[in-house]
Amino acid sequence: MADDPEDKGRRLLLANKHNLSAPPPTLAYRLVEDALLSAARLVWEAEAVPHAEADAVLMAAGAPEDPVERNDAEEFLQTLLADGEQSATELLKAAQARGISERTLNRATRPIGVEAVRRGEPGKKGGGPGIAGCLRLTGTRVRLPSGR
Repeated sequence: MADDPEDKGRRLLLANKHNLSAPPPTLAYRLVEDALLSAARLVWEAEAVPHAEADAVLMAAGAPEDPVERNDAEEFLQTLLADGEQSATELLKAAQARGISERTLNRATRPIGVEAVRRGEPGKKGGGPGIAGCLRLTGTRVRLPSGR
């Protein structure tokens, strides 16, 4: 189930795994207040929703996320990257020490314009400083499609 990205009052019932059969139709419903019952009532739409693919709808809906957590992760990245590139591994360790998950940290990189940089000689394994991936601020903020 997901909110319909084109109609905020409507919800969609989608199938997202069906490798042994044809995909079932996507169904739509609304929650309508029923004054007689003093409760919400579920009302199904009569027709299936054409061309609604689960992956596209679920991607548009996005995973629920605490905006405060992402904002904290953005501030954390901006502070640590203000002086230049930092090791991605070290940033992740520092973030986890502050209670910021790897997933939240990754989501915070795009809106503030963080880019991953690989350092070292191409095609060579090996140690030494600067070989691991680094992160740096590009100075270009990216607006997410959802308007966040």
